[in-house]
Amino acid sequence: MYYERFLTKADCPRCGQARPLHEFRKWWGPKRMLRTLCVRCEPEKSLEQMTPEERITALDQQRAYVTPVRVARLNEADAMAIQQRRSTGTRRRHAAERVRAWSPTLKVLRAERLWAQQHAADPASPAWGRFFEAYEAALTDALRRAVAARGNASRTPSRIQPTPDQADPMHWLHDITINTLRRLYSDCAPVRGRKLYRDPLFLAN
Repeated sequence: MYYERFLTKADCPRCGQARPLHEFRKWWGPKRMLRTLCVRCEPEKSLEQMTPEERITALDQQRAYVTPVRVARLNEADAMAIQQRRSTGTRRRHAAERVRAWSPTLKVLRAERLWAQQHAADPASPAWGRFFEAYEAALTDALRRAVAARGNASRTPSRIQPTPDQADPMHWLHDITINTLRRLYSDCAPVRGRKLYRDPLFLAN
């Protein structure tokens, strides 16, 4: 080291300031030694910044302000933070998997509701209007229940994949609702000059 034993101060090559030698003395591995840069330009790690292993080493070296209680408390906090990050990562991963698994079912329900909405706005006849309005309302309720069953990141259900029944978009329409829709649909008749509507999806079940 370039310091002479009789010096009481040294110049820091980074900040250019002449500082007392004790401001150059730092822990380096297991030893405390003079370093080239002062503690302001090259500060030592605080106990909070250390890894659990580094804290144990600092405790073994009997560094100032390093006590078993502080080390234990900080190491426990680090372990809890790691566990929390892993748990959060797992929930996010499951949430993404759940969105992908349920996407085909919800996509069909949304497309069918959009079809009903579009024709409810300009029905071919009053009978068709009543049918499309009822169908739109039923699909809105079906979507609400399907999304609730899928869950989200804050409320993780036991299953990520929908069951075979849940994967069927029409599963989310109540039987009594389907019977009502069939009755309303049977009251509808083709209207001259208007394009025929396709069959609603629930008739395929």
